[in-house]
Amino acid sequence: MVIKSMESLNYSPIESKGLGLKVYRGVLDDINPEEILSNVLKKNIDVAIIRIPAERQDSLARFQEIGIPYLIADTLVYYHIDLKKHKPVELRNSDLEFIEFYPEHLAIMDKLVSEIFPAYKNHYTSNPLLSVDLIEAYKEWACSYVTNEANRKCAWLVKRGDRFIGFATCAFDGDESEIVLNGVVPSAAGAGVYGDLIRFIQRFFKDNGYSTMKVSTQVYNYTVQKVWNREGFVMKQSFLTVHLNCFMDASRVKKRVFDLIVSADDLSHYGTISGNMNRLHFDEEYAHSKGFEGRIAHELLVNAVISRYYGTEFPGDGTVFIGYSYKFLKPIYLDKPYTIEISFPFVNPEKGTYKSLVKILDSSGHICLFSYNDLIKE
Repeated sequence: MVIKSMESLNYSPIESKGLGLKVYRGVLDDINPEEILSNVLKKNIDVAIIRIPAERQDSLARFQEIGIPYLIADTLVYYHIDLKKHKPVELRNSDLEFIEFYPEHLAIMDKLVSEIFPAYKNHYTSNPLLSVDLIEAYKEWACSYVTNEANRKCAWLVKRGDRFIGFATCAFDGDESEIVLNGVVPSAAGAGVYGDLIRFIQRFFKDNGYSTMKVSTQVYNYTVQKVWNREGFVMKQSFLTVHLNCFMDASRVKKRVFDLIVSADDLSHYGTISGNMNRLHFDEEYAHSKGFEGRIAHELLVNAVISRYYGTEFPGDGTVFIGYSYKFLKPIYLDKPYTIEISFPFVNPEKGTYKSLVKILDSSGHICLFSYNDLIKE
């Protein structure tokens, strides 16, 4: 299902807990930079995980208009099968037992996840700014699928003899079912066990009246896709996963907040040093004629204020800019009160590297400017 409203970008409690950040996610067909930015600011989002249909890759450049760093984290492919037309195939391995997953099996599920996904990579591991224990996150995710009809979730453990060798978690809604997280331990792979797990689930949902089933993975996981294809699934959708590294709330150190008022002397000094004598900064009447409330500060004048903080307070002496980006939402006016808020969502004292977000807010609390700054302390 593709959603066209950014209001459907939903808070993700499990991901937020696992990453220690405010994480929101959604699937969008239309990339509206203004709407996305409005929601990021309103919800104070740290990381937005957005999926767009791969056929809309021509719209990726629109993310640049938002003014927030982003990266393409992976490509997800969806396979579908029509269970009404599908004839279930007999299992190859008659010695397999499929046990419905209940709370008494939580420790078993934890162990299986650790064995199956020790070096697994996905969109989280593509983002260098995320610190996540993927195994622990997957354990929590898998264990949330304890069979519960009310929550439309279920799962099975695969057992051979006295040993558990695989699992599959599933979701269902309406007449559609989905295989969510699944796998077989490496020592049991290659003997048709995974194919039998897929066949068992297909038969279960078909026998219970479900019409369709879907399953997804990263595009480079070729082995499981071969199995799905063999068992009647057809690839019908693919999505690009985009991470917006907003970090509007997070900070690894205490946020610094202080007041700012740009004076006429500030404008004069900056104009003299820079040579920028643009009349918008020095002629009140001219500024009014261009639609402004009054004279406005030079665009990079506030950069001097921010630079002073970085160089003299934190990180302190020896700090230099590696790079920065600015996004103005409102002009900074002469003699009006503003608040500067500086946060540090990424800090690596050993390497002396820092990523900092600066917000400048007006007296109503609205953001006039935000800036991402990459710093190094020599």
